[in-house]
Amino acid sequence: MTGSGPTKPIPDGAKELTAHLQDSLGNRLRSVIWYDKGDHDVLYARSDVAAAYTEAEIEDVVDELSMESFARPIKEDLYPHGDLRCTVECYEDGVEMHFCIADGEGVAVGIEPTAFVEEGTFIGNCLEAAELVE
Repeated sequence: MTGSGPTKPIPDGAKELTAHLQDSLGNRLRSVIWYDKGDHDVLYARSDVAAAYTEAEIEDVVDELSMESFARPIKEDLYPHGDLRCTVECYEDGVEMHFCIADGEGVAVGIEPTAFVEEGTFIGNCLEAAELVE
C-alpha cells in the first residue's frame, strides 16, 4: 500500500480524522485513504494491511469509492434524512467506512471488526440477534 503521493492538497479534516482514529483505535485501525477525482493518498496503513495490497488494487478501491460518492445524491433523494455523510459496510474480517466529502472525493477508513461490532454494542447486538455472528 504505497503511493506516489497526491497532486492535490489533502483537506485538514482528512488529516484530523486520521489522527483521531489512530489515537482512539490504535492497532484496530487498518487503513485510511483520502481520494479526490482519481487522486489519492494513503494517510495510514497498518503494516499487514499495507503488505496485502498492490498499488493497482488500491487504485481499483479508489475508483469504486469515487463512483459510490457520485451516487450520494440518488441516495439522498431516496431517503429523506438530509445529507449522506458516511456509509458503513461490515465484512467478516473488516469494517469499511466511507465518508463522502463531495462528488468524487472522500475518505475511506478500514477498521477491525472488534472496534465496531464488539459484544454489547448496538451493531454487535443486532448481528447476534440476526444470528450472523457466533
